Amino acid sequence: MQADNVTRTFEDPMLLQRIPSAFLISAAVLVGMEVIGFLLLCEKHVYEITGFSVSESTWGEANEVPSKINDECAENAVMSNKEMTPLEALQTADFYLLWASVCCILVPQTMLSSLSKFFGLEYIRDDSFLAGITMASSVCNAVGRVIWGLLGDYLSFKVPLCCLLLVWTILLVTFPHLSGFEGSHLKALYSLWVCLMFFCLSGVFVFTPLASNALYGSRNMTINFGLVYSAFIIGGILAAVLTRIPQLHGQTFTQFTIGGMFCCVAFVLCLWLKDPKYPNKLKNLDVFFWFREYISLRCFHWSLGRYFRQCS
Repeated sequence: MQADNVTRTFEDPMLLQRIPSAFLISAAVLVGMEVIGFLLLCEKHVYEITGFSVSESTWGEANEVPSKINDECAENAVMSNKEMTPLEALQTADFYLLWASVCCILVPQTMLSSLSKFFGLEYIRDDSFLAGITMASSVCNAVGRVIWGLLGDYLSFKVPLCCLLLVWTILLVTFPHLSGFEGSHLKALYSLWVCLMFFCLSGVFVFTPLASNALYGSRNMTINFGLVYSAFIIGGILAAVLTRIPQLHGQTFTQFTIGGMFCCVAFVLCLWLKDPKYPNKLKNLDVFFWFREYISLRCFHWSLGRYFRQCS
């Protein structure tokens, strides 16, 4: 079933009559999943063990365990204990770097959710195939959150987030060029690109709260993350304006290029972020952060010298 070439909408009466029931079925499935989730929630119980004795040899072996802990993990654990209030978080440069990067990320996110479907309808005349790709992209979005979460546990947020944004930038810029292919080649590349882009998108919703927790601690996690998440307001308005510009309407190549540029800006901003849990083995590669620290130190020395000169 093909959409109208002018309005890009479906006009078949039988299809349109099934839309309300489709929404009701989706709502029923969502409610069922929410009810199951609430029923499975329970308070964590702490059990007190009594009457437990440990031999002297076993106790000696247990005391040796802390000495075998990796120095990197120990250092990261100490650094992650720092807790910041919302006011303290607002006084750090990392907050505004993270906020601006999230704001930039929302532009390609909005374009990906809408324009990828229009691109498929324009060049691929197979509704069943496009519906299957939509479901596959949703699966990639869900599975990606688990995979990115595992990477975040081992590498913290900065390294995987920068890699994610770099790959996402390349995918966004090259996506419109898939129109040069035809037939099965176009379908295969379209499937790969859409699934990879949604896989990268899922990482944004993993590393943003992880970055907030690593930078400002877990005590005020909800408030601090809420402040960072406020970037979606500006980013949403900016994305809506860009998608409504008459000169860009229907210009898939230009719109995806703009989305790639915003993603590239977010990548550059994330390079300057401080990651308290950055792996020690990779610290020498964090050139941008060390350069930022060097500039800050030079500015501090300059301000201090100027102050003493004025006092003298």
